[in-house]
Amino acid sequence: MFIPYRAKNPPEHFPWATVSLIAVNVIVFLATSEMGLLVREDAVRGYALIHTDFWSYRQITALFLHNDLLHLAGNMLFLWILGGPLEGRLRVPLYLLLYLFSGLAGSVAHDLFLGTMHPTQYSLGASGAVMGVAGAYLWVFPFSTICAVYAWYYRFGVTEWQARWVVLMYIGLDVFGAILVQSADGVGHLAHLGGFGLGLLAVIALRTRRDSVEASEAQALQADVRDYTMLSYPQLAALMERGTEDPELVLAYCKRALDYSGGARAGECAAAVGQYRDLLLTQGDPTSLATLLLRLPQVEDVRPVYYLRVASRLERISSNDLAYKLYTRLTELYPASQEAPAALMRMAHVAERAYGDRRTAYQVYGIVMQRYPRSEQALEAQDEQRRLGAAARGRV
Repeated sequence: MFIPYRAKNPPEHFPWATVSLIAVNVIVFLATSEMGLLVREDAVRGYALIHTDFWSYRQITALFLHNDLLHLAGNMLFLWILGGPLEGRLRVPLYLLLYLFSGLAGSVAHDLFLGTMHPTQYSLGASGAVMGVAGAYLWVFPFSTICAVYAWYYRFGVTEWQARWVVLMYIGLDVFGAILVQSADGVGHLAHLGGFGLGLLAVIALRTRRDSVEASEAQALQADVRDYTMLSYPQLAALMERGTEDPELVLAYCKRALDYSGGARAGECAAAVGQYRDLLLTQGDPTSLATLLLRLPQVEDVRPVYYLRVASRLERISSNDLAYKLYTRLTELYPASQEAPAALMRMAHVAERAYGDRRTAYQVYGIVMQRYPRSEQALEAQDEQRRLGAAARGRV
């Protein structure tokens, strides 16, 4: 006995499509079974696939029927383990199409070889679709770590294998079963092989990006420690290769890149910030993001208004020191931008309201009037200087 129970390959986002497929399969089983244990005969006759009525609605309905609870549990376990990461890589539309057409390919393979031999025998189950997911997973994540429990005679334990060996082992068993017993054991080995083949060929044809050994090892380590700060720069770089929706990964990668080889990889960090700028702004920690921006040279895909927005978030959480530094950084990098006078006005505001430093505020307002006399902020700066008056000039 060898039963996988976990992949150390976290999905790139919550696997809504995979969870939905599992939910639909479970609901259909509960609706078509007796006491949630065994499928009813009327459901099989009405919705399972049969050679004499092959090209019909049964092609779809049969994919969601299961013979018994064990049949359902096995398919859904594999779908849960392998489906989430694949869904993240393919995205939902392609993933659902692959699942559906793998199931259809499995049905065709089964009927093509066995349909005429057993024309009145029904076939049902999501196995072809699930094996299509396994075939695609084999190509995209061959080196990911799969955890499994095993039993051999009187020995029980837990082991970890690379995904390629797990999937190939099950495919080998299906090849063996298809040759020796066909479907006499009640298992659709040919349906498994048909679905597997379509899933594998589909991701090859689509040129789906594959994870390297390094990326898979980094994912396994991160799944164990759950802390990006424990990973090295090469490991974080391997994780970044797959793309991400996790701002913490981007921030940890950039920090390591700036510290790695004396900052020689600052350009790679700047490229990552430019690529994930919206993710970092909306979901990232503003303090960490600001610290990163202060260490970087000008980032090509980050505009001056980005600095304003990050600094504004810092002000809202009373991180005034960082906000002031980020406004200053904006005026240094983009002195001719329309955001520069706005940044100076915010600097003056922080100096007066947060630190009570009216002298500095007065001076900054003067800089706005001197450098940007035609800007909208110039008149406002003049009014603010009048308000501050002699106290800001140090006369009282």
